[in-house]
Amino acid sequence: MFDINKKGMKYSMKNTQVKGIRKLLAVLLALILVFSTGISAFGGYEDINVSAPSIITVEKGKPTTLKIPFKGVGIGYVKGYMTSGISAKFTNVTWKAYPEYCFAILSISATKEGTITFVLGNKDDGEFKKTYIKVKLKKADFVSQKYTVSHARGVNMRSEASTSGKKLTAIPYKTKVTVTQVKGNWGKVSYGGKTGWICLDYCKKEAASENKPANTSAVPAKVRVSQMNGRSCTCAAVTTLVRAKYYADGKNYENVTESKIRNAGWTSSGLKNSFSFNGLKIRSKYISGSTANKEVQLRNLLKTHPEGIVIYGWNNNRSHAVYLGTNFKVLDPAVNASKNYITIDQSFIPGSGLSNVQKVWYIEK
Repeated sequence: MFDINKKGMKYSMKNTQVKGIRKLLAVLLALILVFSTGISAFGGYEDINVSAPSIITVEKGKPTTLKIPFKGVGIGYVKGYMTSGISAKFTNVTWKAYPEYCFAILSISATKEGTITFVLGNKDDGEFKKTYIKVKLKKADFVSQKYTVSHARGVNMRSEASTSGKKLTAIPYKTKVTVTQVKGNWGKVSYGGKTGWICLDYCKKEAASENKPANTSAVPAKVRVSQMNGRSCTCAAVTTLVRAKYYADGKNYENVTESKIRNAGWTSSGLKNSFSFNGLKIRSKYISGSTANKEVQLRNLLKTHPEGIVIYGWNNNRSHAVYLGTNFKVLDPAVNASKNYITIDQSFIPGSGLSNVQKVWYIEK
């Protein structure tokens, strides 16, 4: 009843097998291409790089701006996840073509220590790159306090904050001393050319009005100017410096503008190392060494320049300049920066703190 053509049947089976093998080879070839190029078959990303600090220290409850450079092929969006007690939002994301860096500006406010998760992703692959940034709260600086020795027999100064410490000298009754550090109920003081520890149980703390910290800011933050364009941070920072000098001398600092400083000291290659403006001589110098050594150099320079100085730092990716005041905080001329004094590591100077600062402008005496 049924006439089966065995030869035709064998040919049909052989043809199906060949097609199956071809499809399998095509799939294998596609997979080889995917793994050899590092590109996902569903979306694709590669060469991802994020230049974010692993730790950032902020003042409790005070808004802080963090600039995060990132780059890579296939990036479609950025996100941020925060732990309890931390709020953070993107105020601006600047996109550029690969291989240049893009920038995300993150505004942070923290009441507790925790973590920010900076996320890169795209529509097809989802969240493919996460960078974790620990947020720590800055410890409040100790403000020196005045005490009066209240015990009729005076108080002993010891080499350590303990009764087992060697007795260095005795401080008489009713002597006023300044405590610069506290450990438990012991305070560090200097008296009679010696420095040591006294038990504060035998002293009386002066009224709060006598313990107000001195104003460590040479000039108000209102002297700050924002830079005119992306390359003029040095010019804007020096403008702030000259305005600070005018303010300290009782002159009208508002007459000093970036345009005027630019006319006096700008060239096609940037701000001059040395130039004059209305009788002021602006000079520059390079600094090097460890971060601690750089801080010593800058603090010594500030002692002779109460109007402040300009510090300039750079790495392989970018450069930036800011005004540094005698409170060792900066006014950053970047448009997106805070208009108030901030710490160096909160500014847009690349890297962490003073690590990349290599040049200084100052006003010659």
